[in-house]
Amino acid sequence: MQILATHSSTASAIPASPALGSVRHDGVKTTSGASATQASATPTDQESFADTGNRARQLLDAKYAEARKAGTRIKYDMSEQGIRADYSSFSDQELAAIALNRNHQFTETEAGWASGEFTERTRVALEPFSNDVMHRFDRRGQALAINMLYNSMTSEVREALGWDEAMMVSNNEMLTRDTRDFGPIDRQSVAQLVLGTRSTGRPLGIDFLNKGDSFNFDWSPLFYTPATFARKGAAPAEKSSSAASKH
Repeated sequence: MQILATHSSTASAIPASPALGSVRHDGVKTTSGASATQASATPTDQESFADTGNRARQLLDAKYAEARKAGTRIKYDMSEQGIRADYSSFSDQELAAIALNRNHQFTETEAGWASGEFTERTRVALEPFSNDVMHRFDRRGQALAINMLYNSMTSEVREALGWDEAMMVSNNEMLTRDTRDFGPIDRQSVAQLVLGTRSTGRPLGIDFLNKGDSFNFDWSPLFYTPATFARKGAAPAEKSSSAASKH
């Protein structure tokens, strides 16, 4: 089952970028002399995806401007001199705006780098469960983490990652089988492990993880099927979990 971002395998595999000063786009205003932090407007619940893209463009331009001011440049080609591009400070929604590039505000290199950042965030988010997967063939924790992350994502982040209905049905079929083999798993323990990835500085789900430990995770539906997938407010299939553990 594919669980990493599908646009790029790793950030380091992204093609070379133009020199810092030449990364400009027709019709796009650049932010001159502003820091990346200063350029970031506070997102609101009513913010459109286009607005998120505009803010991401401003943040990138501010990064380029800061590098120029310091007498260097942002590099995407590791064979060049300069500061390695770092997209870890972008929210998932900002990354999705860059990766999907719907309004053609970003270069192919920038879009590919955002996809590479998603790949790394996915790896980090699921790393706490890799030992069980590799050595015990127990995928319950990973599958529940994927459910939690998916239910917390916007449609744009899902699209940028390539996480879709078919993947979630497959994920939860796997969860059902492993719950039958290993028994039920504590969901809050899984949640805390995912929350713990904040210390890496680049967790997937950075938007909701920043809300703190009191975030109310949406676990429903716990087991996806084509029928329950379409019902956004479907209740968690607790009975299914209990029944599965008895077999």
